[in-house]
Order: sequence, then structure tokens, then C-alpha cells
Amino acid sequence: MRIRPYLVMEWVEGLPLYEWSTRHALTSRQALRLLAHVARALEATHAVEGVHRDVKGDNIRVRADGTALLMDFGSSNYRQAQTLTHQHPPPGTPEHQSPESQRFQ
Repeated sequence: MRIRPYLVMEWVEGLPLYEWSTRHALTSRQALRLLAHVARALEATHAVEGVHRDVKGDNIRVRADGTALLMDFGSSNYRQAQTLTHQHPPPGTPEHQSPESQRFQ
């Protein structure tokens, strides 16, 4: 039996960051809090040797309580995972690729 890792995520009610930000006047404190939520999500991802590869406002959901969640790990990479497909360039939105994602390739 081959074991293949997979990711299961909960359904998140909320709006994409770009849409949410057009509806709310943000204070600098609120903006920093949202940024901290995303930074913690990236820290947790990197701690298990993962790379999201498509961090952008459309992949961040903001809940009604103001909590930001990083979404759409569909183009992510996990260093210890088996290679299942070969594709170049790496998936994701090129304008939003992080330097670590480019180095990871």
C-alpha cells in the first residue's frame, strides 16, 4: 500500500482580502493584524517544509470577525512529497511568486 499525503481544509465563510478591503476602511492596526494572521500561516507552512507558491489577496479570506486565513494550497509544494507531475514554470500567479518559491524550484 502506498501512502500519499493530502490536505483537507474546512469551508471558510468570508470574502477575499481585495473585496473585503474595498468594503472596510482599515486602520493601520487592523491591517497589521491581518498581515500577522497571514504571516503566522506562512510560518506554519514553512515549518513543515511547505511553500504556498501563490500568496495574493484573492487567496486570503477574511471572516466576519476580521480573522484572515490563507487559502488555496492547490499550487503549494511540500519538500518531502513525491513528485507526481512535472510542469514548468511552477504553478501559481507569476507576479505573486515569492523568492522562496522560485528558489525551491
